Amino acid sequence: MLKAIAQKELIRVTGGKAPRPPTTWFPPAQGCFKMNSDGSKGIEDGMAKYGGLIRDVVGSWVIGFAKAIGVCSVVEAELWGCLHRCSLFLESPFL
Repeated sequence: MLKAIAQKELIRVTGGKAPRPPTTWFPPAQGCFKMNSDGSKGIEDGMAKYGGLIRDVVGSWVIGFAKAIGVCSVVEAELWGCLHRCSLFLESPFL
């Protein structure tokens, strides 16, 4: 309950914007690659897009992708990103 009250106060102080927690990237096991993707939707125009990347064990960029997909929901944008990520992996020389 105290955490919820503190969060509400922080939102009030920051003008209605909830702070984002810090993002931490954890490397994959030795000899593996890690794939991340994300989808988003513009607040004003409703245009959705997705993007992602593959990184090696030290976090170096291997390959990435991004695409604007038009008007759709955030969930659909996330799913398009997952689909692209899977097809990229299956077609890649990393297997």
